[in-house]
Amino acid sequence: MYYTLNGVDFVQMPPLPQPLHSHCAVIVDSDKLAVVRGVDAALNQIADVLLYRKSTRTWTNLPPMTIARENMHCGTASSQDGTEVYIRGLN
Repeated sequence: MYYTLNGVDFVQMPPLPQPLHSHCAVIVDSDKLAVVRGVDAALNQIADVLLYRKSTRTWTNLPPMTIARENMHCGTASSQDGTEVYIRGLN
């Protein structure tokens, strides 16, 4: 679920493909939200990265991180190649 900037509406999103916790999420642009997986239900660290597109209401798997992390922090930075997501956390 997300909250619209007009301060009035909550919009239901499609469910995540898999349950998760100890993850981080960051807004990439006005249409995209990146969710970096942390830990699955069995407490295994997961390196998956998911991308939600508001325009199509779909989740897409992106290439995984090279090292699985949990309890992380995410941020974005713009470059000539587009928006980059930076991740720092426990591994």
